[in-house]
Amino acid sequence: MSWKTKASATAAGKAAQAKLPGKDWKLTVWENLGWHWNLQQGPLLLFSHLYKGKERFSTMFHRDCTGTGDMRYSSDRSFPTPLAAVRYQLKLVREIIEQEAAQLLGIEIDMEKYPLKKVKKHK
Repeated sequence: MSWKTKASATAAGKAAQAKLPGKDWKLTVWENLGWHWNLQQGPLLLFSHLYKGKERFSTMFHRDCTGTGDMRYSSDRSFPTPLAAVRYQLKLVREIIEQEAAQLLGIEIDMEKYPLKKVKKHK
């Protein structure tokens, strides 16, 4: 999704940031055929786009904590709120890390039989 001005992109990023837990989200705003924004906390990157006329939110999770490595854990899903996108991404990362840890230990875990606990809702 792009905005017409830097100020409007900054305001949209700050509005999304206000809906997320934690204070360490770094807002980046740039111009590329319109103004864009993303929020980053460590390897987690949140951004928005337009889908059927409405703003939607998606995430990417990079290999390293600088947020510059290859995308390691990502999904093509988008969500109506920033928090929903972040919660889904964290659930995806936990599942993949658990599977990778099991492989390293030489065991197999049936994720359907032994699902992870649900994430508690943020208040």
